[in-house]
Amino acid sequence: NHIVFSYWFDSNGKAVKTTDSKVADELKNPDLSWVHLDGSNKNTKKWLEKEVDYLDHLIIEALTANETRPRILKFEHGILLILRGITHSKNIKKSEMVSIRLWIDDERIISIQRRPMKSIFELENNLNNNLNITNSGEFLSNFLNLTINDISEYIYSTGEVIDKIEHEVLV
Repeated sequence: NHIVFSYWFDSNGKAVKTTDSKVADELKNPDLSWVHLDGSNKNTKKWLEKEVDYLDHLIIEALTANETRPRILKFEHGILLILRGITHSKNIKKSEMVSIRLWIDDERIISIQRRPMKSIFELENNLNNNLNITNSGEFLSNFLNLTINDISEYIYSTGEVIDKIEHEVLV
């Protein structure tokens, strides 16, 4: 399935899981909603072009591109973020970072993975454990904090290895 999961947020910020058949309608409603898509599924781009046709085709192209570089682009009604983070998969080395592509505006968040990112699933878990999010800024803040925490642990442990090697070389 091209839809990994999706939520809409009530007026108190409580996340309510939505069904695949209602995702497109929720994205068009004025309440905050989030859909997380599998970019490796061939139906993802078609679904975006059909169901989220109010997005500029260049944004859809960037969200579904095979190769990406981390960046942030500001548009009149939202932002496009392409970031990297630690993988969710145990079969991939932590040093092999994965990308996440996000479209964020006042009413909707569209995130796309080609491979699972740990912080996206941590955020989903937090939502299921009563984390409330009342706007897209809070969503982004929570997501970035989780992503930075995951990366920081890896960078710190890598720094310790480098320090040890440096010490052995100098002694």
